[in-house]
Amino acid sequence: MRCAGIVAEYNPFHNGHQYHIEQTKKLTGCDYVIAVMSGNYVQRGEPAMFDKRMRAKWALKGGADLVLQLPSALSLSSAERFAKGSVGILEGTGVLNYLSFGSEVTEADILHRAAHITSFETEKIKETIKTQLELGRSFPRARHNALAESGIQSEVVHALSRPNSTLGIEYIKALKQFGSKAEPVIIKRMHAMHDSSELKGSFASASAIRRAVECEDAETLKSFLPEQVFSDIAATQSLGQSPAGHKDFSKIILYAVRSMSEQDLKNLPDVSEGFENVLHSAARSCANYEDFLRAAKSKRYTLARIRRISMCALLRISRELQQSALDISGSLYLRVLGVRSGARELLSAIAKNARLPLIIKASDLKYLPPAAMKLFRNDVFCDEVYALGAGIPAVGDLSYRLLVV
Repeated sequence: MRCAGIVAEYNPFHNGHQYHIEQTKKLTGCDYVIAVMSGNYVQRGEPAMFDKRMRAKWALKGGADLVLQLPSALSLSSAERFAKGSVGILEGTGVLNYLSFGSEVTEADILHRAAHITSFETEKIKETIKTQLELGRSFPRARHNALAESGIQSEVVHALSRPNSTLGIEYIKALKQFGSKAEPVIIKRMHAMHDSSELKGSFASASAIRRAVECEDAETLKSFLPEQVFSDIAATQSLGQSPAGHKDFSKIILYAVRSMSEQDLKNLPDVSEGFENVLHSAARSCANYEDFLRAAKSKRYTLARIRRISMCALLRISRELQQSALDISGSLYLRVLGVRSGARELLSAIAKNARLPLIIKASDLKYLPPAAMKLFRNDVFCDEVYALGAGIPAVGDLSYRLLVV
């Protein structure tokens, strides 16, 4: 049995995602594809537009055989932690042979060099990064400038400036950290670039698709989405139901930040060097979430980073909880969201070989160690908050039957 892993958000699932799965199967000849997918919150610091079960169904219809959930404490984190947690889950299945990801840069040697350089930064590079940060640069920009000034090859620096290539580099680093034998598989990102606003041809970025969904322009999306996804979105819009968005959560996020002291804010992930004071002040001087984001934004703290911090405030995700989630042996677990009907053999193989607890039903929770149980309970709370913002009933995470497509 040969298995390939994919890390994704599918927010929403589109033709590019289906192409990725198809190419993964073609290039590897694998028997099964396992997708690790963000739950109800995504890495850009926002609620997912559609809930995790609908997105898991789309993934299974689109060619994935099994969908596992990445806990919100890790989906709402930096690229490095997002990648490490995702790869940790895939490695934890005990059946991973390939890790497939899309990238603007497809030369494996360049990505491996970038992974090595960023894993073993010289003292000169570290000092230059520190200087750049003191000048107010964001970490990605500080690292980019430091590598360029240190004479690192331009193609490596370029790879670290592209969003999907950057994630790919982090996946490679994580595989090395785990001593994984899985082979990285690089799929060329097709046509639409990350965050591109263009809607033409048959491939579009998830950002452009989300904007069209927000405008209730479902018909425009028909050529960019698999039939099942288009049908579900069109049906949702015909019922007058709006997808979840950050605007639905704005007031409760701002409330959460206002309710925290400077010390509470300091204990959130990615808050450092007095930024808790900026957050504390901005939350009280601004009347809405958008103004709050603009007031807190700086060269060093990007909007995505501030959105993640704010969402962590709402969801009670502390720095300690996020760090403990990266203790792969004690905190992570394999939460099954859905499985393809013909992939029962895969589930059996994982049950036999898994290095992490496998959770399919409520009775499986008794096998979770305390740290993993704490992370799971936080994820249940995260889903309850999502239900509040999205205007849907809050149903316990294990009250649903296993999704089989």
